[in-house]
Amino acid sequence: MTCRPPVFTWNEELHFGPSSEIIPIVEFQDEAENLAKRSLCPWLENRDTPESDSYEGIAVWKEWEELPQENKMVVQAECSLDDLKAELNEICCSQTSFAYLQRRHSSMVASLNDDPNKVRSIPSNAEPWKHAIENVPLKMWKLQSTAKPYVRKGRVSDQNALAALQFNTQSLLPEVQREILIFITLYTRIRWYPHGFSRTSQHVLTSSSTLKDVWDCVSCMFKGHGKMPKEIVGSESHEGMGQAEMKHKVVGYQSVSEEDDHDSVVVTIGNNVYCDGYGTPDYADRLLSHIELLKPTVNTGMTPELMLAPYERPKRTQSYTKGPPLENVTLRSLTLRINEPYWMMHRANCDHWFVVDEIRLQNPRDPISRYPITLQRTPTLRPLCRICGKIPATLSVLNDMRLGESPFLVCTPCWELFGGAPKPKESESIDDRVVVVPLLMDI
Repeated sequence: MTCRPPVFTWNEELHFGPSSEIIPIVEFQDEAENLAKRSLCPWLENRDTPESDSYEGIAVWKEWEELPQENKMVVQAECSLDDLKAELNEICCSQTSFAYLQRRHSSMVASLNDDPNKVRSIPSNAEPWKHAIENVPLKMWKLQSTAKPYVRKGRVSDQNALAALQFNTQSLLPEVQREILIFITLYTRIRWYPHGFSRTSQHVLTSSSTLKDVWDCVSCMFKGHGKMPKEIVGSESHEGMGQAEMKHKVVGYQSVSEEDDHDSVVVTIGNNVYCDGYGTPDYADRLLSHIELLKPTVNTGMTPELMLAPYERPKRTQSYTKGPPLENVTLRSLTLRINEPYWMMHRANCDHWFVVDEIRLQNPRDPISRYPITLQRTPTLRPLCRICGKIPATLSVLNDMRLGESPFLVCTPCWELFGGAPKPKESESIDDRVVVVPLLMDI
């Protein structure tokens, strides 16, 4: 009996970093504008001219303009990719070659963690393409075992539910020119995996945007549901229960007023904690008070909440201070790091992170208004059919006694095999009749 070594997998979406050095946005913007004034970026000097919107007005440098035409043609021919483009077009147009290439790539990805399978028969039309791949002198074209950490199957987060860029039509920000653009990616904790998170969307903001704009970009099912009633915990004055039974038990709910209808959120950047400033205490005050409980203390004079020994309590590694409200904090006033996750938490104990992917100066081809701009939004996973458990559900069935629960999510083929909705009886009321509601296909 042979023992196989353990297989270690790498999920790049479960790891952040490595983070960059601290980038002060104000200093970065000043340095970028100084470079533009020194003609290192000549297209920024003629931003207001009509020809600056063309590709030539953006990508042409002074050094390139001063070259003779013969030298330009030599450089263009040397940097041209027309030969590779023609070869790829020929392969993609051939169904046999493309099918073999796709099958070969899928088999190599599947064999990274498994034993090699038997060699399959190769079509005669694909034999030349097979020999061409094997005779490629560059080793980088062949998938080696060292490529395992960088190869994975496609995920839902790789897809984009948006057919075009989504602009903020309700933006009150003025038109910006030569502004700093900050590209961020939002992540949300996975409910079924405590240490995992997935990408939800990608956005572009300007340096004049605030942390409130970042929070508005977050798309969450618990966001906007501020009308959550407060629990009434049993006390000694509550009638109908004994003192032991009513202690720490919910006996009712309070009605929510308009003042309580809000979405509180706390954002941590560095050693600063930012909140919306609503309520006393707000989420930032509660977070700081919770962090104080993690501070190691002596064994004497401890409160009941700190009865654990110092070596059993998590230690506080750094101190935090409360910052101004979110709407008063612009991204220009912050010092950010690229690939550094910044934590956000809001009602319903829901965690999010935003990561800065890129910081650059605005160029003439970028929009000048309607920021933030949404670049990517991950499609929402639809639940599977409760009958077959393989196909995403397309229908929601209500008040059907045959299914055992209401609503019942089912796919269209299973619902047709099930016989569809029964005919309504004359004695049934409208509220008791079976109702079939189609689900949204794309969200």
